[in-house]
Amino acid sequence: MVLPKCDAYCLRIVILEILMGKFPSQYPTNAKGGTNLVQWARSAISEGRASELLDPGIVTDTSSLRKIIMLLHIGAARTESDPEKPLDMMEAVCRIEET
Repeated sequence: MVLPKCDAYCLRIVILEILMGKFPSQYPTNAKGGTNLVQWARSAISEGRASELLDPGIVTDTSSLRKIIMLLHIGAARTESDPEKPLDMMEAVCRIEET
């Protein structure tokens, strides 16, 4: 059964895939055969390197960079497997609309 929290998690993964121009199985660096985009994004964000994650084709001008980085933060936000912690779909959509 698919739950709304699963939908929100999937939405955030799609956001990361689009903004980073990558998908997990493209980089087989973990035991399961793909890179954990969430871990990668969180690590870069915490180190102040968020802009390095972005696909160069997505940032067409510097005025859009701030909004794109805000979307990147939404994609990496609270995506733990604990069902009590992830963003729900309404919260994710509200955050997207605010950008």
